[in-house]
Amino acid sequence: IRMSNCALNFRRIDDLFALLRQKGIEPVIITPPVYHTCYDYLDPTWLDKTDGLIHSLCDKFNVRYFNYLRDKRFIKDDFTDNDHLNPLGAEKFSRILNVDIMKARGQVSNDTAISR
Repeated sequence: IRMSNCALNFRRIDDLFALLRQKGIEPVIITPPVYHTCYDYLDPTWLDKTDGLIHSLCDKFNVRYFNYLRDKRFIKDDFTDNDHLNPLGAEKFSRILNVDIMKARGQVSNDTAISR
């Protein structure tokens, strides 16, 4: 993370989120899952900076954040490598994300099951 780029990137994100909202699209920020062999070796300082920046974005732009980085529902068979989901893992993630976004918007109950 280059802190020198933050101001410019925040302006770009602000423009993007404004455009999305003009089109009736609610922006969200998502961190996809990675396998533990990836996140076990991520630099904790980098993770803290990244988390702080993401939460700053969420506060500044009033967007929801869905963090699946260490989500235990994803197993080795869901990944092509340490940090990329395979097609079945991506399908699984899409279903989970869809339900979570709908829950956050109050469109489904908390006990909605994810099939497959």
